[in-house]
Amino acid sequence: MGLFGAMSSSLSGLRVTQAQMEIVSSNIANVDSVGYSRRSVNVVQRLTGPSTSGAQIARIDRQLDTLVQRQLRIETAGASYTDLKARYARQLDQVFGAPGSVGALDTSVNAFAGSLQTLVGNPADFSARNDVLSKAQALAGNLNNASYDIQLMRQQVESQIGTAVQRLNAALTRVASADDRIANITAQGTDTAGLRDERDRAINELAALMDIRVTENPSGKVNIFTNAGLQLYSGEPASLSFDERPVLPANALFTANPADR
Repeated sequence: MGLFGAMSSSLSGLRVTQAQMEIVSSNIANVDSVGYSRRSVNVVQRLTGPSTSGAQIARIDRQLDTLVQRQLRIETAGASYTDLKARYARQLDQVFGAPGSVGALDTSVNAFAGSLQTLVGNPADFSARNDVLSKAQALAGNLNNASYDIQLMRQQVESQIGTAVQRLNAALTRVASADDRIANITAQGTDTAGLRDERDRAINELAALMDIRVTENPSGKVNIFTNAGLQLYSGEPASLSFDERPVLPANALFTANPADR
C-alpha cells in the first residue's frame, strides 16, 4: 500500500469514528426521548480489488427487540381494553348503587315488592295502598335516573369512539407517510432509523386504540392488520368511520340495513 493508499485508509477510519461519535452523542441526547431506539454503527471493511483499503459504514442499526415490541403492543391493546371496561363498570356500579344501600336500585325494588306483599295480605288497608304508590313512585324515579345516567354514559362512549376513530385515521396516515419515505430512502442506501422510530410511534398509538398485527416486507414497508384479519394498512391506509347516534330512544332497534339506521 502506497502513501496515498495509507492516507485514504486512515481517512476512512476517521470518517467511521466520526459517525460512531455522532451516533453515541445521539443516543445520549435522546436517552429520555419517547419512541427513540438506540442506534449502533455496523462497520465493514472497504475493499479495493482483493485488498482491504480501509473501513466503511454498512448501515445504522436500531437496537430493538422486535419480539418484545410485538408483545408490548399486544399488552398495550389489552390494557387499554381492560381499563376502559373497568372505568365504565365503576360508573355502572355508581348508577345502580351498592346492594342494600339507601337509594340503590335493588333497595327500591325490594321495598316495592314488600309493599305489594303487605297489600296482598290486607287489600282494604288504605295505608298499605298509599305505601304501594309511594314505593312505586320511588322505584320509577330510580329507574328514570338510572336510564338517564346510562344514556349519558352511552353518549360519552360514542363521543370517545368518534374521537378514537379520528386518531386511528390520523395515525394510519402518519404510518403511510413514513412508510413511503422509508422505502425511498432505503433504495438510496441512506439511514432510515429516525423514520422507523417515527413510524413505530404511530403504530404504537394504533396499538393503544385497537389490537393489531404488524409485518414488515423486505422493502422495509409494513402491513398492518387487526388480530381478526381486517386490513388497516398495506401500501394505502384504510379509512375508518363511525356512525354516531346522539339520541337513542327506548324503542330504537338495531338493523344492519344502512337505509333504516
